[in-house]
Amino acid sequence: MEHIFNLDDIEPYNLIFKLPVKNQNNHFLYYYKILYSDIFVHYKYLLFSINSQYDIYNKLQKLELNILNSLNQHVQKEIQLQLFNEIDKLIKMMERLKHSQQLFLKISGVWENDTTIGIVYKIYYGTSTVKLSKIIC
Repeated sequence: MEHIFNLDDIEPYNLIFKLPVKNQNNHFLYYYKILYSDIFVHYKYLLFSINSQYDIYNKLQKLELNILNSLNQHVQKEIQLQLFNEIDKLIKMMERLKHSQQLFLKISGVWENDTTIGIVYKIYYGTSTVKLSKIIC
């Protein structure tokens, strides 16, 4: 089961970071898996539908800073806002879709190198199985 959050709904005190593991990407030293837990349920990653979000610049910057500042209390490295810096590409993707497909943002963790930290994320299109349901076997 997946839960789709609003960009404003993430509370920093509900973020949990697993112990770092050696990163598979050679450009980064460590990877911290992100978990989100409230009193009712525990999530393995953060998932957002970003098609209908207004004021996406400020919301993404706030979200990214909240996540990175939560971990940075312990690692004390420079924060790199790579998602926020790539927002123009994201908005162009949203404009091309024009409500034909949903666009999702999945945040799964944080990378760390010698001097900086940043979030690990993926942007992908939602697909529907409605058309597939008309196939007769």
